[in-house]
Amino acid sequence: MKFLFIALLSLGSVQLSAQVVDKLRDASDQNLSTGAYSVPVSSAEPVYYAPPSPSTTVSLSDPYPIPDPATFEPGEYQPAYRPARRNHVSSGGQSLYFPEPMSMDAQFQLGLQNRPAYFYLEFTPQAGVSPQYTTLLGQLRLGYGWGSTSIRYYNLIEMGRDFLANYRTIDWQIFRARLVERPWLQWHVGLGVMYEQYNDVFYPEFTTEVGVNAMQGKLYIPVEFRATVDDITGAWVRQEINVQGNYRLMEDRHYTLSATAGYFFQYYYESVRVQSPTLGLRMLLF
Repeated sequence: MKFLFIALLSLGSVQLSAQVVDKLRDASDQNLSTGAYSVPVSSAEPVYYAPPSPSTTVSLSDPYPIPDPATFEPGEYQPAYRPARRNHVSSGGQSLYFPEPMSMDAQFQLGLQNRPAYFYLEFTPQAGVSPQYTTLLGQLRLGYGWGSTSIRYYNLIEMGRDFLANYRTIDWQIFRARLVERPWLQWHVGLGVMYEQYNDVFYPEFTTEVGVNAMQGKLYIPVEFRATVDDITGAWVRQEINVQGNYRLMEDRHYTLSATAGYFFQYYYESVRVQSPTLGLRMLLF
């Protein structure tokens, strides 16, 4: 009878241990499926796994992906965060570490560290129509990493009963730098020149752009300000505010295609106001 009682007690302990292990395994699987770095280890010191190597191709439309745990390989990588002891569970000689969840900003910065620099080519044709003016714009940008250069063709067409007038400029942003990059925010500044075809003259131009990401990166909303000044007289040649919404329609490993819609306001020589809605496309190759 005594042996029977001991056998039943042992069987119950085995079943209880199996239930605990199953729950821990389920919790670990669930944690891994959410992108966290939690792995079972057999010693007091946790084993860290390295994220994908810098040669991994990263889509520009998803600039801060969470590495897939299924692709991890053992390495010496020490993450910026360390599992807290309060999340340590020990059972049957096995240790499980459940790290603190990473913030979106921390995930993004980790993605930046492992993202290789890349060349990209961006082309944005747009057109705007208002009761008085028709506007044609085309911008070509070449970039590498956080720096870029771009050329914008601008044609303002005014049509009357017996006349057709054009005002054209070519705006060359000699250098534009990305100063801030966050999961939901980007900030760029640039310096270049504006060529006014009518007077055949060049003016220095300064630009700054603040962009917001929404809808998990499918929608990008940049607000750009351009200031062009006559370096001899100090008069403002042009001041421009341009608000755009770029909605990603399709993407592949080497390109993205977005539809654009927006509105711009321009103030020339502190006397002439031009404003119009715009529609267009944005094509990005990398």
